[in-house]
Amino acid sequence: MNVGTWELFLVVVVLLVLYGRRLPDVTRALGRGLSEIKRNLRGIKDDITQIETESLSAKKKPDEPGDKSGDDKKTGEKKIPDLPYSDKQDLSG
Repeated sequence: MNVGTWELFLVVVVLLVLYGRRLPDVTRALGRGLSEIKRNLRGIKDDITQIETESLSAKKKPDEPGDKSGDDKKTGEKKIPDLPYSDKQDLSG
């Protein structure tokens, strides 16, 4: 569907006749609506970016050296610390 110059001119003239006095109000309302939509989309994009960076930093974060709990964070099992002894020592008592 091709819109020619005369058809476009006719549409503009009809709009000016119908909405001539209210045209500034209509365009102002449209501008406010579009700016609100852009602001909301920007907020959603920022939220998504923040969630992605938080999840990536949580995955890359190594075990902290000050953590002495001995728990395996994935399975929840307690880790048994290695005891310093040699094979030649008698552990039976």
